[in-house]
Amino acid sequence: MDNIDRALLLSLISNKRFTVWTNSPSQLIKEFVSLVLHQQHHFEDADITTIDLMDCFKNKDDANSDIESDLILRMTNFEKTSYTFKKVILWKNLQHLELKHQKCLYEYINKIDQYDTNASKLHPNDIRINDYMIHKPDLFIIIPVLENNLYHIKIYPPLKQKFWFSINYQFESEQQAEEEVTKIKPLPFTQESYQFNVQFLRKESKKVYIAPDIKRYIYSLIVHTRNHRLTSLAPRESWLSTRSVDEFRELCVALVIVQNYNSDDKFVTPDFVKVAMRKIGYWLVDWECNPLFSPDPSTREERSEVEAENLEEIEYQKRIEINMLSGSWFGSDYAYVARYIQKSRSVRDDNSPTGYSNVIIEDVISKVKPPI
Repeated sequence: MDNIDRALLLSLISNKRFTVWTNSPSQLIKEFVSLVLHQQHHFEDADITTIDLMDCFKNKDDANSDIESDLILRMTNFEKTSYTFKKVILWKNLQHLELKHQKCLYEYINKIDQYDTNASKLHPNDIRINDYMIHKPDLFIIIPVLENNLYHIKIYPPLKQKFWFSINYQFESEQQAEEEVTKIKPLPFTQESYQFNVQFLRKESKKVYIAPDIKRYIYSLIVHTRNHRLTSLAPRESWLSTRSVDEFRELCVALVIVQNYNSDDKFVTPDFVKVAMRKIGYWLVDWECNPLFSPDPSTREERSEVEAENLEEIEYQKRIEINMLSGSWFGSDYAYVARYIQKSRSVRDDNSPTGYSNVIIEDVISKVKPPI
């Protein structure tokens, strides 16, 4: 539970969002709200809401405005004539949504972010969505809670990019959660409110220094990730975007200031960059989005009969794709390519940020050497 608290603090410092992977979403949300939000940080009930996205989209037509209106009413408090977003919003069942509904959510978050335009930075706390004028509080975050068992059901890549990084928490018992809460690192000013501490760390984060060599190291990690052989198999929209340079820098800065706010060591080291690479990379980099090379396990039995009939055609399509990607797989024999792909598939790993392994990220971290 302490790692979720740390992710919450990092995200609020940088005004970002994160996701949580777990084996038991309902139990996790219950304990997180009770032990962390209520007991540790004294959020009020009116500041928190849990939304089952399946309920939002159930029996709704495809009109985005109707869905957005429902989400707004669930995510806000209404007082007199004004709407205000609740501070912590937890989403359930995101992976169960159809693609068209995930696209609706992507558009909805774009409106909350005001499309990241320069004009939006002049009034970041006043947002207009359709006919609603909504105030966004200084502390505001949306946290999707995802199920490990549904990892292979892929989320719409542009929607994933609206969330900063992911962490993994395996729920075992209420007693375990209570013991982990005692490990939460104290805030700089324990006598002050949680909001005061977050605002203090935001100001202090401006003092963090990133050396040119560290910036080049971040660039190299991103470039090597985008040029990895397995990345070439994925749709381009699921690649690590070039704007992720800023995401890496901001996470490194947040990690440094939370760790060293009371010392003079306010500079980014390669170790912080590696942590950021795993947190962001495991979440955003996923070559298995390509159903040709990695079909969804939930439909594998249904596909097996079709594949048995069209096995030669499917294998031919795979060979053609590999041959077309001459830059990444030049001169490779398909038999060895198929073996390499099979070996590189994600497997369960409870110590990773998503609960599954990621060969691309580990390859890149091991091959790109940090500055001395």
